[in-house]
Amino acid sequence: MSNSRPRSRRDPGGGAGAAGRDELVSRSLQSAEHCLGSQDFGTAYAHYLLVLSLAPELKDEVKETFQYTLFRWAEELDALNRIQDLLGCYEQALELFPDDELQSNGD
Repeated sequence: MSNSRPRSRRDPGGGAGAAGRDELVSRSLQSAEHCLGSQDFGTAYAHYLLVLSLAPELKDEVKETFQYTLFRWAEELDALNRIQDLLGCYEQALELFPDDELQSNGD
């Protein structure tokens, strides 16, 4: 039976694994946009992290929106005095965009 075989985490031929990844990336992008619309910046930030982890080729496409989301989420974390979480978010962003300067929005 095919159901009794353990599933591989990798799909060397692309196929279903690539299709599943693409579907997850697409849904995560939609969720991020929805969260931005409802000003749920923390959840939007998490969705963008997932998208960028699974599809680094989209970095240029989502960079501005990711950066906006990061800054808005950082403002909320700062207001809640969650400084360690705030610094963690910037560290994650720098891992994703190591050659870019993260510029504040001046607020």
